[in-house]
Amino acid sequence: MACYEPIVARWQEDGFDSVGVDEHVSVAGNFPRRELDDYLRTSFESLKREQARLLAQMHRLR
Repeated sequence: MACYEPIVARWQEDGFDSVGVDEHVSVAGNFPRRELDDYLRTSFESLKREQARLLAQMHRLR
């Protein structure tokens, strides 16, 4: 994909050692980043609650 060419070029630069998310991703156009961040955070938290519930249930069955 052409939108990733600049990112790949940065990865190949001498001394590239960034941990910032903006240095590792490329999104073409006006991407709704805040909405995606909110969705991912909410989904992750929901999955972690479900995981905790299932682990507790499994522990009770032992």
